[in-house]
Formats: sequence, structure tokens, C-alpha cells
Amino acid sequence: MKPLQSICFSFFALFFFFFFFSLHAKNIFPIYLHTSEWRLVEGFEKTYLQNGIPKEKSVTVRKLPILPNNIFNTPISFKGIKEYSMETFFVLEAPDSNRDLALHFAGIGENWRIYLNGQLISSYFYVKDGKLQKYRYLRNLDISVSRGILKKGKNHLFIHLAGYPPSSFLSKNFLLGLTFKEGYTLDYERKILQEHEELGKILLDLIYLFFGAYHLFFYFRWKEKVYNLYFALFSFFLSIHFLSFSNLSNSLFTESTITVFSAYSSQPLALLLFLLFLRSYLLEGIAINRAVISFIILNSLILLGFLSFGPRAYQTFLIAWYFVALPQIIYILYFLIYSVYKKLKDAKLLLYGVFSLSLFLAWDILDTLFIHTSIRLMQYGYFTFISSIVLILANRFIELHKESETLNYELNEHKNAIQRFVPHEFIEVLGKKEAKDIQLGDSVDKEMTVLFSDIRSFTHISETINSREVFYFLNLYLKRMEKAIEINRGFVDKYLGDGILALYSDSEDSKFNSDERAILSAIEMQDKLKKFNKRIKNKLKFPEIKIGIGIHSGNLILGTVGSKRRIDTTVIGDTVNLASRLEALTRDYETSIIISENTYQQIKNPELFKIREVDYVRVKGRERSVKIFEVYNNNPKELITQKDKLQDLFSSAIENYRIQNFEMALSDFCKYKEALGTDAVSQLYIKRCEMFLQSPPPPDWQFYTDIAHK
Repeated sequence: MKPLQSICFSFFALFFFFFFFSLHAKNIFPIYLHTSEWRLVEGFEKTYLQNGIPKEKSVTVRKLPILPNNIFNTPISFKGIKEYSMETFFVLEAPDSNRDLALHFAGIGENWRIYLNGQLISSYFYVKDGKLQKYRYLRNLDISVSRGILKKGKNHLFIHLAGYPPSSFLSKNFLLGLTFKEGYTLDYERKILQEHEELGKILLDLIYLFFGAYHLFFYFRWKEKVYNLYFALFSFFLSIHFLSFSNLSNSLFTESTITVFSAYSSQPLALLLFLLFLRSYLLEGIAINRAVISFIILNSLILLGFLSFGPRAYQTFLIAWYFVALPQIIYILYFLIYSVYKKLKDAKLLLYGVFSLSLFLAWDILDTLFIHTSIRLMQYGYFTFISSIVLILANRFIELHKESETLNYELNEHKNAIQRFVPHEFIEVLGKKEAKDIQLGDSVDKEMTVLFSDIRSFTHISETINSREVFYFLNLYLKRMEKAIEINRGFVDKYLGDGILALYSDSEDSKFNSDERAILSAIEMQDKLKKFNKRIKNKLKFPEIKIGIGIHSGNLILGTVGSKRRIDTTVIGDTVNLASRLEALTRDYETSIIISENTYQQIKNPELFKIREVDYVRVKGRERSVKIFEVYNNNPKELITQKDKLQDLFSSAIENYRIQNFEMALSDFCKYKEALGTDAVSQLYIKRCEMFLQSPPPPDWQFYTDIAHK
């Protein structure tokens, strides 16, 4: 056991030796210069580098920051510059010759030369004729220290400063000197670089820029939501503020006029834009009040001061803005509390966020003016705050999107509802895009084909069933008839009780013209009627119905009539009236479909249709007669075959009738009727021939038939 005990003892002895050695090594660095005693004197003499600053001339400073204008109570001046010298000493027991060292300054401005043991290690000194040629303020100044400069024992750090005296009673120029109370060290260079790298902060700033670009995109897509623009600009200016004193900005800009200007001027812009964002978001569409206008004017004056007087007066206008910012922050909190009281949407969440952000902002202002810790909480507090704002805006966008979808759905429902009353085809014929574009008195002349249908003896049928059944019956019927019309590219203009008024216009992408499509619809309607009759007879126990269809082609007028309160669409003209009369004639001639000569002459595909001439008629309200034709595609197959075979006989009979050869016409009509078994048209002609044989027509007889009823 003794050898084992010896090994364990040796191991623990070595462990404790290296442990205490490492503690001792660690205690060498960092060396905290901000805890050292500093000497400070006005002016600069080269002898200070070798002999140090005389005690009798100097002021001893035991706590940072070192702000010379404050310490020496430098008077206000807009001319010239002030120079100062400061020094401190630190002791090294044994400089590490194997690792690179560096000095870290948390903050320094405005021009300087830094010496270590009499050797210049950092210089930014551009003084000429008592003026600063360049202006510089840095946070996180890192200075590499050559290994040969440091020495064992006492080391001398000397700084020669030059900068502006106070420009007003508001500021003693707190950027001249060593500006923070801590963060001034000598340490290993790699450690310093690691501790003060700003990748996380840069990423945060890029996130803010992304938030700004994101909401700017929303604004350009939806310019009515102005709060997106205000929030985007607010994010941009806050990001500029945070980036201004970053290591990235220091490396990009070798002169600090731009960075300090952007850091200071971005603050009033950001606060004002945030105020405008809150008002626009919570009181959308309401004009800004006098208080906000006054804030805009005051902030504009501050910005004008930054632009006009240069870096010498930057701090004066920054502190002046702090006094302007206070009532703005109070107003924002009051406005949010009032909004919460009024139960405005999202006001409570915004109040919590703004209140917490105000605390971070207050800390940053106090630290800038009085505490000087270099700890900036605003950047991190703002990330939490802006994330909550983005979530609120995203939630608002989602809600608006849902509202938009609901509105679009409702608009589509309204549009569909309107189309039930005003067909979109009617709107297109009027040359309009939407029903909302239609105005009272809009009209257009158009060549179209009109189809008119009606249920025969519907009044009698409706008397046999109750009112609810009447509407149920009608809707079943009209639904089927409309499909037959739509299939053939027509549209229903009006439902006239049990009647239908449908319109057809020529279309380049259809192989059939409007006349043919109207006839095809009529045939389809009659076919659907047969199926409909079977259903209502077998399932609903309703009586079977018959319909008559009249078709005429010609010029008509489509337009709107009514008053400002109520507009209706209508079609008027002889074409519409004649189509209605032709439908009525289907009862007289006991046919299902009658078309006019105008429609007949436009047929380009006669092989599709079974048609025979019926008569010349002059309907009521019309001076000229019109030749009418029957479409018998819906007749039973045997009857269609017979009518096709007897076309010549029927045509010969009609011709004899018109030349007043009534005996021959009578003979032909009788043969025709006998062959068909029953035919109302030939039966009408037989009666006329018999009448004219007994009582010949007058000499001016025109062979057409006057129809007295409508």
C-alpha cells in the first residue's frame, strides 16, 4: 500500500502546485487602469513624457471617468481647442514574453496621443492652427502592445488629449477624455478581442434593419396602413443609433463626425417616429393633434442644430433634446394609458412594452450624463420591445388578413347575390367590369337572339296546389331550364313568374352562332321538361306541364332603368316583343317551339334541326307580318320521320293557299293531316280553306294571319 500512497501523495502535490501557480499567473492580468491613480494637467509639455507630470501642477484623479473640461471647469467657448495631459503608473512583476498583450480603452475622445514608457503606441492627433482637423470618438479602442515596451516593475502610461471646450452651459463636452468609469485594462490581446467582439450586437442590429425592411415592404404593398412606414423608419433609425458607436462603424469611418451625428440625430427621429407609429396604429385615420405638431417642430429644430453647428455643439443639442424628449415620453405614456382606458386594441400590450423601454432609455440617458459605466441596456431592451411590437403587428396583419378574407368572401357572396339579379353576361354586354360600375341610364344597342318561354295554363295549375308548393315547383322547373340555357352559352335576363327571358349573342370561340345556340337551348329545354314531368308526376304528384318557346333575332336595347335608390336591368325593343308573341303562338298552332324568319335565315348548320314553315302572321302591335317556323326535333321519332317525308306536300299546300288555290290547298292539307294522324297546323289551314271556298277573301288579301291576342 505504501507505493500507492506515495503515488497519490505525489499526484495531489503536483495538482495543488499547478493550481496555485495558475492562480498566481491569473492574478497578473488583467491590470485595471481605471482603479489606478491618475494625474491630470492642462496643456502638454514633452518633458512630461520622460519626467512625468509634476505633482504641484496636476490634479489627482482616483476614479474614472476623466472629463478634463469638468475637472478644470473650463469656460464656455466657441473658439479654439483645449489640450490636456494625463498619466498613470502600473507595476508588472514579470511581463509575459510568450503572449501578445493589448490595452483596452472603453471610451476615448477627441484627439489623442498615447505613450507607454515614452513610446508612442496610438495616435489620432490632427491639430493645426489651434483647430481640430479631424474629430474622433471611440468606444472599445484596442491597442496592441509590443513585448519589448513593457518592463518589469513600474510602467508609465501617458495620454496627450486635445478637444473642444464647452460650447454651452448645458454640456462640458463629455466626449473629451476617458469617458467611462471602468473598462480600461491591460490584458492578453486575444482575451480582449474575445471579450469585446460585437458579433451578437451586429446581428441584433441586422435584425432591426430586417424588421424595418419587412414593414417598409408592407407599407409599399398597403399604403393605407401608414403605421407600417413609421415603424419601419423607427427601426431603421434605432439600428443606425446602435451601429454608430460599434466597432464596425469605427473600422468603416476613420473620422467620427458622421458616426456621432448619426448616433445623436437618430434619437429624436426615432422617438418622434415611434410616437407617430403609436397614434397611427391606435387611432388609424385620425389626424395628429397640436401636441404632436409641437413635438415635430421641436425635434426639427434640434435636428437643424445638429446639422448647422457641427461636432462642437453636438452634445449641447443632445442634452437640449433630452429636455424635449421628457414631455414626449410623458405624452406617450399618457396616450397609452388613455388608449387602455378607452379599450383600444393592443393598447395594454403597447403600454407594458413602452413603460419597460422607458426604463432602459432612462438608464442610458443617466449613464451618458452622470454614471458613465459604458453599460448600454437600450439595445437589449429594445430587442425585447421590438420583438413584442413585431408580434403585435404580425397579429394585426393576420387579423387584417382574416378580415380581408372574410370581406372577400362576403364581397364574393354579394357579387354572387348580385349576379343572381344582374347576370355577369349582361354586365359584359354593357361594357362594364363589375355590377358596381353600372350607372342609371347605361344602355347599348346590340344584335342578339331572344328566347322566351312560358308554362301553359300555369294559373290553373297554381290554383290546385298551395303557395309553398308553387314556389317549390317553380324553382325545380327553372333550375333545369336555366342549365339548358347556360349549356348553350346563353343567360337568363329575367324570370317572369313562370316565364323565362333569355339572351344570346354571337361569340368567336363558339362553332354555333347565337341563333343556333338559342334553338339548341329550346330543344334541350323540351328534353329536360320530359324528365321533369316524369319526376313531378311520380314523386311529387304534380300535374304534367307543357311549355311554349318563341325565338326571334334582331336589334334590341340593353340598359338600366329606375331611380337613384333602385336600379333594374331591362331589354326593350321589337325583337323582345316579337319573341314573346311567338311564344304565345305556340298555343294557337299547338307546337312547342316557334322561331321567326330572321332566326331561320341565320342557321348555318341546317342538318342539326327539324324545321317546317308554319305561317305568315301579323301580331298585335306590329305593322309588318313575319314568317314563322316550327322546330320539331322534340316530336316522337315516328312523327319526325313522317313530317320529313311530307315536307314537299306541306310546302305545296301552303303555296296553293297563298295563291288562293284553296281547293288544291285543301286537298293537300287533308292528305297531310291524314298521313300524320293529327296536326293542329294543317287543321287550321283546312278550316281557312273551307271558309275561303264559301266566302272568298277580298281582292287585297295578303295571305297572312292577323293575331289579335298578345
